[in-house]
Amino acid sequence: MKEEPFKECLGCYRAKSLDAFGEDKSQDDGLNKYCRDCINRSIPDTSYWDDPESNCYKCRKRHNRINIRIHSKYREKVDRLQMEVDRLRAMYELPLGS
Repeated sequence: MKEEPFKECLGCYRAKSLDAFGEDKSQDDGLNKYCRDCINRSIPDTSYWDDPESNCYKCRKRHNRINIRIHSKYREKVDRLQMEVDRLRAMYELPLGS
């Protein structure tokens, strides 16, 4: 009879079958250090969007910083594309809106 391999979870320190761990390609064995149960326990039941008032100021500030960064990168790209469109329109003497 073949023995099923086990791995110890670093969260609950229990030996569990390999099926209880998710993939993590950065690890030598290709499996996460923590079992799925421990990972699920560490994730809060509510997200920022469920109740934004209950979240801390630091979390809201970080969320806003990320959105501003994404928006500014998008805005820069749109501005560059608009400049290219204007340049080509002037080069080919096209009217606005075509």
